[in-house]
Amino acid sequence: MLTIELVDLAALVALNSQPLIQENPRMVNDAIHSYWSASRCRLDRWGRGLRAAEQTLSLDSPLPPEVSQLWHEILVGEIPTRVVGALFTAHDEFHQYEGVAPIGRNVLYGHIDARRRTLQQIQTAHKKEQLPNSDFTQLFARCSRWNDLLLGYIFRHAPVGEFAFDIDRAREFSFDTGSPSSEMVTNDIAVTFLRGSLRMGLTMSEEQDCYSSDLNYQIAAAIMACFGPELFDSFGLLKSGWLHRMESMANDTIALVDNLVEKDLERIRWQR
Repeated sequence: MLTIELVDLAALVALNSQPLIQENPRMVNDAIHSYWSASRCRLDRWGRGLRAAEQTLSLDSPLPPEVSQLWHEILVGEIPTRVVGALFTAHDEFHQYEGVAPIGRNVLYGHIDARRRTLQQIQTAHKKEQLPNSDFTQLFARCSRWNDLLLGYIFRHAPVGEFAFDIDRAREFSFDTGSPSSEMVTNDIAVTFLRGSLRMGLTMSEEQDCYSSDLNYQIAAAIMACFGPELFDSFGLLKSGWLHRMESMANDTIALVDNLVEKDLERIRWQR
C-alpha cells in the first residue's frame, strides 16, 4: 500500500470526523492494538533503514532508490499519523474516556523522531549534492500545510492543536471549512478534490514502490477497524451520518417491538 493511499484515508477520516468521534462510544480494542503494533514495527523498520542510509551518506556515491522511498514515506506518512492521533484524542475527550489518545501520541512521538533524523540526512545529502532531482524540503513544507488543513476539520469538534505544525494555521482552516449544509454532497466533492490535490502535491517519482507497503496496509486496516463495522458499508466506505442514524433507529425500533411482543406473550401465558 502506497503512502499516499494512507493520506487518502486520513482525508476521509478527517472529513467524516464528526460521526467517527460522536457516534462510536468505544473503539475496538483488538484494532487499537493492531494499529499500535503495526506502527511500532514500521518505526523499527525505519530505524534500520535510516541507519543504513547514514552509511550510504558517508560514501561519495549516488543514493539508492530505497533511501528516497524511505524519506518520502516518513515525511508524507506523518500526515495520517497526526490525523489519527488527533481523532483518538478528540474521541477520548468527547466521551470522557482516557483510552486511545495515549496510543496515538506514542506513535506520533516515534514518528517525529524518525522525521527529524530524516531531515538531517536530507540536509547532508543536499550538501554533498546527492539529491540533484528531488526537493524533499519543499515536500515537507507541503506536508505540514496539508496536515494542518485536514486537522481543521477535526478542530471543529475538539482542540487538537498539539497535532498541528502551526496551531494558528490549523485554527484558521477550521473556520474556513465551516459547517457543511449537505453532509453527503459536501463530503463527496471535498474528498474528490482533496484526493486529487494531495496526490498532485505529495506524490514523487520515488514512490513507484513503497518502502513499507505491507505495514502501511496493516495500519490502514487497523484504522478502519477501530470504529467498528457499523459505520462502513459493504464496500468499506463510510456511511453518511443520516444513514447511520436511520439504521440505529431501525435497530432500536426492532428491539422495542421484540420486547413488547415478548411481554405480551408472557402476559398471555400467565393469564392461562
